Amino acid sequence: MRIAGSVLGIEPEEIDKAAEYLASEDTSNWPSILDPEPSPTKTDVKYDPDMGVYAPQIPVETADAGKILKEYGNALLSPILGEGSTPFGKTDLFGGKTMMESATDSVNKINERNRKTEEAMKMLLGR
Repeated sequence: MRIAGSVLGIEPEEIDKAAEYLASEDTSNWPSILDPEPSPTKTDVKYDPDMGVYAPQIPVETADAGKILKEYGNALLSPILGEGSTPFGKTDLFGGKTMMESATDSVNKINERNRKTEEAMKMLLGR
């Protein structure tokens, strides 16, 4: 860590602060190569005469066009009828939220992740 820090121009005491911070973190839920995800035990294959090989069969989930159209209608009318309005009914395509609520949550999560990244960088750089 000290070598990488010196290459980046980070003072040794700042590197020590970062090391102490990382040592205090709870790493019990971090991924590990010693505890890999279980791999699938069987993959369905079918011979494809055009390719001349056995190809894996991947299940395809089809979308419900009616639900998608309802959500787009709700999203288009929400600025007029008010946020959270569902004139075409809830569809549960977005986990029980409207499309606009789901989009807002996604943007908020991205902003929160960026804020935490900036805070970590400031702490590591001692600013």
